[in-house]
Amino acid sequence: MKNSILLSKYRNFFIIIFWITVWEILSLIINQEIYLPSPFATFKSLFDLMFDKVTYITIFYSTYRTLTGFLISTFYGVIMGFVCGMNKSVYNLLNPLVSIIRTVPVMSIIIIAIMWFKDTNVPVFVAFLMCFPIIWTNTIQGIYSADNKLLQLCKIYNIKKYGL
Repeated sequence: MKNSILLSKYRNFFIIIFWITVWEILSLIINQEIYLPSPFATFKSLFDLMFDKVTYITIFYSTYRTLTGFLISTFYGVIMGFVCGMNKSVYNLLNPLVSIIRTVPVMSIIIIAIMWFKDTNVPVFVAFLMCFPIIWTNTIQGIYSADNKLLQLCKIYNIKKYGL
């Protein structure tokens, strides 16, 4: 009983040690640092990067660009989703385009974006294309799933459809 408690307590530690050992063995078999560096070399490089100012600048700008793309997609996704949710004709017009964007693999979008834009704008574009269809669809579904009793209440109190 005591062994099973001890084993369950340190299970994750043993799993990590197992996979690091497998990594080390494969690294020794391949014996090419460029293909599969050893765990020691990888952790040494990570440790060196932790004390490099450029690392944190790169992380900051990458995060900034990704969040910019997300915020742009949120803004346009909510606006376009609202318009499409309120007007079926606009929805029918834009739905094929959004469906195409949704089905294109991320890797191909990244490759195309690298050819079209400067490398600093690629994360913004990719984040926009990945998030926009989700936000657009959820906004439309939110409008379509509005409670009918709540809509009737708005009609009784003369609350306009667009809230303006």
